[in-house]
Parts: sequence; C-alpha cells; structure tokens
Amino acid sequence: MGLFNDFDLRLDVFKESRDNILRNRGTIPVLNGLPIGALPPVNIGIIENQGYEVELNYNKFFSQSLSFLSRINVNYANNEQIFADEPLRPEDFAFRYRQTGFRIGQNFGYLVEKYFESQEEIDASPVQNVGGRASLPGDFKYKDLNDDGVVDEKDISPIGYSQVPEYTFGAAFNLTYKNFDFSVLFQGVSNVSYFYNNRGTFAGPNYFNRHLTSWTQERYDAGLPINYPRLTNQASPNEIANSFFITDASYIRLKNIEIGYAFPESVTKSIGAKRFRIYANGLNVVTWDSLPTKDFDPELTGALSYPVTKLYNIGLNLSF
Repeated sequence: MGLFNDFDLRLDVFKESRDNILRNRGTIPVLNGLPIGALPPVNIGIIENQGYEVELNYNKFFSQSLSFLSRINVNYANNEQIFADEPLRPEDFAFRYRQTGFRIGQNFGYLVEKYFESQEEIDASPVQNVGGRASLPGDFKYKDLNDDGVVDEKDISPIGYSQVPEYTFGAAFNLTYKNFDFSVLFQGVSNVSYFYNNRGTFAGPNYFNRHLTSWTQERYDAGLPINYPRLTNQASPNEIANSFFITDASYIRLKNIEIGYAFPESVTKSIGAKRFRIYANGLNVVTWDSLPTKDFDPELTGALSYPVTKLYNIGLNLSF
C-alpha cells in the first residue's frame, strides 16, 4: 500500500501446517537391539507455523540538495511441534513432554529459588539430586515442582523462550544534504533465550567480572552482594541448565553508522578523478541488551565463540 507518494507499506501474514518432516524416532523400545541414534530418521514430524512480516519504507526528496530514505521491518514467527514421536513421561513428571506442544529449540532446565545459605538449610530442603554431586552452601536451591521431596529430572520445566527468536527487526536510515551523506543501520531480535553456561564455574578457562561477586562464606557473612554461585574446580549442581544460565538474549544493535563527504566536481576534475569521497564509519558500535552482565555478547552462545568485534574505519573512495 502506497501512502502520500512517500510511504510504502508491505504486510505479509502467514499460517502453515507442515508434515512429513524428517526427524529421529523417540518411541522405539530398547528391545530392538539398537540405540535410537543408530536408526535412520523418518518423515513423521508435524509442525505449525504462523506469523507476519511488516516493512515500511519512506523515500522523500525535499529538494535537489536534501533527501531522506528509511526502511523499517519487523518479522514475527511462532511455531509449535504438533507431533515429535516423543514418549509421554510418567504422571509424576512436572512436564511430560519436552518437544510436543512446544516451540522448536525451547529451553528446559531447573528453576532456581535462591542460593543455599547453610548446611542446615540444605538438610531441611528437598533433596537436590542433580549434577551428580551433593549440594554445598553457595549452590543453587532448585524448585521441587512435583512436590515429591526430591529435585531431579522430573522437575525440569520450560524456561524462557526458544533459541530461535520470535521477533527479528531492523531499521535503516539515510540522509543526504548537498555533498554530505549520513546513514545508520539498526538490527535486533526479541523473545529469544540462550543457555549461557561454561563461563568459568566448572574448571573453565574463562573468568569474568561477575565471578568476583560469587558466593563465598566471607561475602555472605559480611552481607555483600552475591551475583553468582560458588566457584569450584570440581563438578557441582550449578552447571546444569537452569533459570540462572538460561537468559533473555534479546538485543538491539547499532550495526553500522557512516558519515561521508563527496567533493564537488571542481575538486575532482583538478585531480583527474570522476568522484572523490571521504568517509568514516563504525561497525557494531553499541548494543543494548537484557543480559545480567556485559562480559559477553548476546549473540554468543559459547565461552569459546569468536567475539563480535567493534570496528572503526576512515577511508576515501576515488573513481577515475
């Protein structure tokens, strides 16, 4: 739809049901003699997708020397796994499915109540049968969702959003005035969660500022802020997927910004050129996110992932 000869609005709405999706079986009994991972995938998956895409463009020439161009887009997509050939877990599980009825990439884990403050509190709490090691003060206290007095795999629940963003969006703006030009590009995602583990708690090689405020008996006794579970070089109940490490990974990033100046024709002819332009730009300049720490980027999902770099450039373009 065009508006006022300057705006251009595009809207797409979609809903689709897909079947015959290739995926591995999950309900083959062990009596077949082979592990499920050794069996070939089959076309049995069913998924429903729905969403919309909106794009708004604005292009305006105010005069020969002044023009403005903008493009904004927002995409929303949500899916649900209708059939995943997944066994139904017993009734004492808080959530009997981990895929069926959920989005692709849905995060699951344990819900954190607080940090254990003493051994007496540990003894009086539901048994924390997670992580392969007994809990100690400074470890996470997880919720017993099915109220059976034991925290184990039966208490695993969906946490946050999927690893696939529901919303993706971007905005580009360009302003030209006489020989000057200025442009910016924003991008972002929303309704997405990642499991940010392996950040130094378990014999990890990477340590960050927030580890300085991890739980210690001295910090607890002194009433100092505690923003991280106790650190250890052994296995602990803290390293599993939980609501502390599964974090909102939404962000808006100033992806690119550039300013340039094109010299007038009188200057370019004097040096025998058709066009002479100088510019300065920046890449990944600013990121706004919801992470509890600024020690890593919201797009990174592993401690050893190559970092998102910030770059600044100054240059010139000559055309002969």
